Amino acid sequence: MKTKGEQKRLDHVFDLYLASVEANEDSLNELIARFPTYEIELREFAAFIKIDEALPDRDYTEQEEQLLNARTISIVQNALYNSRRGQADTVGKKPAARVLKIKAGNARRRRTGSATERTAQEKPYVSRDLSRRHIARAVLSAEIVSRLWKERTFGRVKHQKVVHLCEHIGQLREIRGEYRRQAAGPLDNKLIYSVESELKKQNWFETYEKKSPSGKYVGHGYRPLSNAGGHRVYFDKWWSQQSQTVVELIELMRPWKTERCEILSTVYAAWNDLIIWGKPVTDDSILREILENWHEGKRSIPEHRWRSEITWIRQKGLVPTGFGQATAVCHSSF
Repeated sequence: MKTKGEQKRLDHVFDLYLASVEANEDSLNELIARFPTYEIELREFAAFIKIDEALPDRDYTEQEEQLLNARTISIVQNALYNSRRGQADTVGKKPAARVLKIKAGNARRRRTGSATERTAQEKPYVSRDLSRRHIARAVLSAEIVSRLWKERTFGRVKHQKVVHLCEHIGQLREIRGEYRRQAAGPLDNKLIYSVESELKKQNWFETYEKKSPSGKYVGHGYRPLSNAGGHRVYFDKWWSQQSQTVVELIELMRPWKTERCEILSTVYAAWNDLIIWGKPVTDDSILREILENWHEGKRSIPEHRWRSEITWIRQKGLVPTGFGQATAVCHSSF
């Protein structure tokens, strides 16, 4: 039986495999070479994915989809455990992949029951779709951090703004950030904290508290871990067509102070929102969204800086297209 730590590591290896599948690349052998301990699990998981994709679909609610995925992946884990222990009374003489095909097919065709039917031993898995989004976010984050972590101006807030702009300007559909109109510009708290957690789990990067010579906290920084750079194979496969745009954008913002990143991110989001909502887009309407429908702190920045940023966006050919979902307007205090 795998320890909790080993199981968590295996979950992340599965996530990496799902990322390679999404990129339409067969990276199974590559992952096996990288994680030889999990060769059996990877081969069985790959077989399960092929079986799952071949099964006929019907429309499921989000709750049903999550429960089905939890059950089928639990079936995979149980079949692997039983086959390794050689329990003939459970698995019989059938190959593990055959057992998975039968059980996964039955699980897909059964109507789901309540969540209370899960046993205490089952682990709640997120759906494949959410898993792909999670690892995609971490891969994008790792690319940004790998290029900017040495910069004095780079911290958590700038990190968030660069993620937001890379997603929208690069049109990275896998990220699907859920941004809110916060004081420092578009913010998805869950996204930034989850990617920082994943960076550490993958041994790519970790956060630390930056302090001034006097010992005062001045923000969060990032430093590389033993597997830093290991994300790039997935970044190149996943976004081969958009990678140049993303890298150029990251490099463009390399020397920028955090406030400049906030201004660009805010203007871009407000402009993009107007397009999504089908409202007229003018310099005045963009400015009105920022100064009247965002955080009141935006009014402390001179109007000419906002207008200058709008002009700069046009000059650089970075005009928003209405990609993604609109930012959520916040009316509470910050």
